[in-house]
Amino acid sequence: MMSTLLPASHRTPMKKHIFISYASADRAPVERLHERLKAEALPMWIDNLDVSEGLKAGQPWREGLAEALQTALAVVWVASPASMASPWVRAELQRTLELGKPLIPLVLDADFEQHPGWQETRAWQTQDGYLLGDLQRIVPAVLGEDLAYRKLVSQLYQQTQSARISGFFPSSQLDVPISGREVDLRAVEMLLREERRLVVLMALGGTGKTRLAAEIAARQRTFQDGVVWHRIESHSREIDLSYLIRDHLRLPVETNHDEVWEILGRCQVLIVLDNAESCTDIPNYARRLEHYGLAGGTRVLMTSRVQWRETRKINHIYELPAPDLKAATQIAHNMARQQGYADKLIGQEQPLAEAARCHPRLIQYAMGWLHDYEPTRVLTMLRTLKGGEDVEEALEDILHQTLRQIEASVGGEKAITDLKRLLVCRGGFTSEAAEAILSDLASLSLLRRWNLLHRDGERYQIDALVEAVLAPDETVHPAHYEYYKALAEMYDAKQDYAGLDAERDNLEVAFQWAMNAQDCAKAYLLYETCDDYVENRGRFDDMQAWIEAIDAGCRGRVNPAQQAYLDTSLGNMLVRLRKGDRLANLKRAIAYYEAALVYRTPTTTPIDYAETQRSLGTTYWQLAEVEARAANLNRAIACFEETLTYHTPVTAPMAYAMAQNNLGTAYIDLAEVEEQVVNLKRAIACFEIASEYYTPTTAPLSYAMTQSNLGLAYEVLAGLEERETNLRRAIAYLERASEYYTPVTAPLGYAMVQNNLGNTYWNLAKIEERAANLKRAITCYEEALVYHNPTTAPLEYAMTQANLGSTYQDLAEVEEHKANFKRAIACYQEALIYGTSTTSPLGYGAVQNNLGQTYAKLAKLEERTVNLKRAIACYEEALVYRTSSNAPLDYAATQNNLGLAYWYLADVEERGANLNQAVTCYEEALIYCTPTTAPLDYARTQHNLGLVYRDLKEKEKSKTSFQEAEKYYRLMGEVEKAEGALAQINWFVWWKILISIPVSVIRSVWKEFLLLLSLFLACAGASLFSVMWLWSHIGWAAGVIVAVVLIWLWWRLLKWFNWD
Repeated sequence: MMSTLLPASHRTPMKKHIFISYASADRAPVERLHERLKAEALPMWIDNLDVSEGLKAGQPWREGLAEALQTALAVVWVASPASMASPWVRAELQRTLELGKPLIPLVLDADFEQHPGWQETRAWQTQDGYLLGDLQRIVPAVLGEDLAYRKLVSQLYQQTQSARISGFFPSSQLDVPISGREVDLRAVEMLLREERRLVVLMALGGTGKTRLAAEIAARQRTFQDGVVWHRIESHSREIDLSYLIRDHLRLPVETNHDEVWEILGRCQVLIVLDNAESCTDIPNYARRLEHYGLAGGTRVLMTSRVQWRETRKINHIYELPAPDLKAATQIAHNMARQQGYADKLIGQEQPLAEAARCHPRLIQYAMGWLHDYEPTRVLTMLRTLKGGEDVEEALEDILHQTLRQIEASVGGEKAITDLKRLLVCRGGFTSEAAEAILSDLASLSLLRRWNLLHRDGERYQIDALVEAVLAPDETVHPAHYEYYKALAEMYDAKQDYAGLDAERDNLEVAFQWAMNAQDCAKAYLLYETCDDYVENRGRFDDMQAWIEAIDAGCRGRVNPAQQAYLDTSLGNMLVRLRKGDRLANLKRAIAYYEAALVYRTPTTTPIDYAETQRSLGTTYWQLAEVEARAANLNRAIACFEETLTYHTPVTAPMAYAMAQNNLGTAYIDLAEVEEQVVNLKRAIACFEIASEYYTPTTAPLSYAMTQSNLGLAYEVLAGLEERETNLRRAIAYLERASEYYTPVTAPLGYAMVQNNLGNTYWNLAKIEERAANLKRAITCYEEALVYHNPTTAPLEYAMTQANLGSTYQDLAEVEEHKANFKRAIACYQEALIYGTSTTSPLGYGAVQNNLGQTYAKLAKLEERTVNLKRAIACYEEALVYRTSSNAPLDYAATQNNLGLAYWYLADVEERGANLNQAVTCYEEALIYCTPTTAPLDYARTQHNLGLVYRDLKEKEKSKTSFQEAEKYYRLMGEVEKAEGALAQINWFVWWKILISIPVSVIRSVWKEFLLLLSLFLACAGASLFSVMWLWSHIGWAAGVIVAVVLIWLWWRLLKWFNWD
């Protein structure tokens, strides 16, 4: 007799975890390993340590152990002679391989391979056909304890990541074991390994498409970045899928949809589009499916009754056949066992499967009848269904018969009425929602028993075929609205926005009902309640649609306070909007904020007035990135200062701290274009005030933000004054920030702090411990890249790669010259892949500038002409984006570098032309790089200009440039460089000294002799004149000319030597 299981809905499934298989003799080292792995936030399960987390009350030990193995994400086998001798471990290994679980052998003792049992065990095969003996093993004795441990952790993280499933995964599909689909499973999995954009599981409704897809998703380990499950309903849109992918990949909420799909192409994700025949947004889905990148390994699996015409060029159709009689019989047996009818149906499984046309959905509906009727009655009903072999007509018939049977039963009429009421819900519902809409839950158990209602975790889902034949009861919309509005308020109070995400579809239903009912007040109140939620979850398209709907339908129909709130919300939406003309959106936002300020005044609503001023300031700050940088930054500062008049430490301390932080950020940016030192010190003062209210106790993450900003401000200030002191201050603040910005609490914030700390060590390396500080910087950048990766933060990844390149470039001047220059080039080229001229024009320009510098330096070691021309090409590309208007100091720096490249190239070819081109570049740089704006860079550029003038033989200009360089090098504490410039000035002095020595000797010893020689030559000229006069009158003129020329030459010589 077959045993009866509790229905799946009454069993609490064990959580997913990493299972450790080991022998009792190895318990001590395994317990130490267990503690270390749990500290990594990995979900672990060991029989004697995690029993309370796994075994349920009254559950037999070995049964619990078997379930723990069944639900494992992966299995770590602690291999040792004792484990080879343990029958339990060998049984666990065998079961692991049967289940297709990833197995990671951790070799505690390499002698285990000498155990007699190993020769048999090593030949066991994994589900993919690999031998157990061929699996890659982690051996601490070979790798070292630390490296082996990190390798193990890395592999376990990969397994937990690949097992992650986002979306509303139908876990209830897995309650009944899959039967008769082994061939289909292997075939579809093989197709997904091939380079195919879209694999379509196509079959009639109820054949098992979703069940097969769920099995593939649950057991897969090929897709290292996990699974995205997207059930398509008639209201589903492509942007819903984009949001789901964005959240699955843990991208910033600001990431726009195009960027999401671009990043997806570099990942390895399985996307499942279930129920695709219901889609009404096919063209937009098709556009994405046709163009996502295949290189990373992402693939799409679709289940549908029909083929999409729009994707016919990329479809690979897999026709899923109906199960054969043997498989259908097993399905009937499994379903009966799962629902507690196994004893009642025993011996009747095959007839029932045959009567149900071997169709899984018909079998499932039939199970509902077994509660009230004997198998013979159920068989008669199945055999008399309409449609004959037309399964879809039979499904519709059995559904109508089921509804009539329910209606005729005790409490059935109410159950059908309640079912219609629940149909207003979208995306499922919880028992609390059902109670609010129905007043009691009595109908739920009846509907579930008839398989018209399913439960996945905490949520109920109505059967898709029911939705097709019953109309919802629209009269329950007010109750639906009130419940979900109250729920949104509760989650908003807790700031649990991720928890509210599951109800997004129901919130949309509530909002649309309010708008259709022309109840502007209700629509407005729901938007106001959900405002922070949609911002936090980055659902900016939803935000835009709601606000614009209210604005179009309700403007003039709400009170002034609500209109002002609406205008502020419209402004906020436009600021966050990632599509369209950014400049136009920001200016429209400013207009909305100014409209809100007509009502929100310091007199009527001072707190709201301050909040709107802060939003206006933030918008001007962003506008400064696009146009009129100084003017818009000053406008932003004025708004923030106005905010601080009403957001005071007494009335709103946290808002006051935020405004101070924003003001400090604006001053840092303003320091790039005017009054550098003054504005940086103003920024520091603002951040210090913010830190008085953002404390580690009251707001640890905000405190970390202000400490990070202080570090950044001091790092920039170090380039202008007190270099070493300010760099050390920057390091102290950044290290303090990293105490609260941790990889757990704020991974991206932690990465940013590590990046800035790297920058500070890089700058400190210019003063002391050059190699040591550069290597510290490299360590910081590499730590940042763990969290600033191309998937989660592509622009930040590009920035950190660029900084790493700069550090390798500088390290190349100390050690491993050629190798480090090439490492730098590789980093810069990697940065340019993700920080493009479109996504980050200024960043792109900076990387091109740095890449040019590296090529110029590499030119001293190899391929001189080629690398110099590469450098010039990079600088010229950089100047397309680093212009004198948007980044004057950066523009000057690149002009300086371009001048250097031309100076170097002048040694190889076209000397005069290239030297003159260098002068042009330096003079252009000095227009923007002045002693006030950037004294150190001014000194460098003057020094370089002096060298070029020297080569052009323009001695006075060269001397002037070197004198300017020496003056400002010394002012900035660069003593060594100042001495270098002074040496260039002294070169002229020493040259004149060397010439003047023989002249002085001549002046002191031979003066009389030279005077006599001059008289002699004059006499000789006179004599020549006399002779020529005597010879011929014609020679007289020639004699005069000769005499005059001789006298002039001697006069010039005497003047040159400065003789009296």
